[in-house]
Amino acid sequence: MKAVMVLKHDIQINQRQCCLIYDMLVLAFDTISEEIRQNLRFEERNMKWKALELPMKKLYRIFKEVDLYIRYCVDIKDWWGKVVSLHLNRDCVEFHIHNLLCCFSVVIEAIEAAAEISGVDQEEMQKRRFSLMKK
Repeated sequence: MKAVMVLKHDIQINQRQCCLIYDMLVLAFDTISEEIRQNLRFEERNMKWKALELPMKKLYRIFKEVDLYIRYCVDIKDWWGKVVSLHLNRDCVEFHIHNLLCCFSVVIEAIEAAAEISGVDQEEMQKRRFSLMKK
């Protein structure tokens, strides 16, 4: 998607919507990556990361759908048809944003749940459970 967005100034259909949804995906990816770095250990991926599998698959599907939408807006084949069909169609972008926001919270919760059971130190695990209960 980054490679496609290098050409964002060449997007002739829904340029602002494509840039908005791309920026949201980048922010979501960066936030989730940081949460994983702070809360999980790579060595425990085979045992304790199972809770992340389904939410991450859903998130991946959403990223792929947005990627296809942006590629559709960039492609200039049948340009007039796309202009007519996408000109006032904000529902598609709102749908992708809605899906991202719903899935984002599920992924963050899964990371927190996996973080609660990860760790060797009992005191560290207790602190994580306590912070999770406060939320």
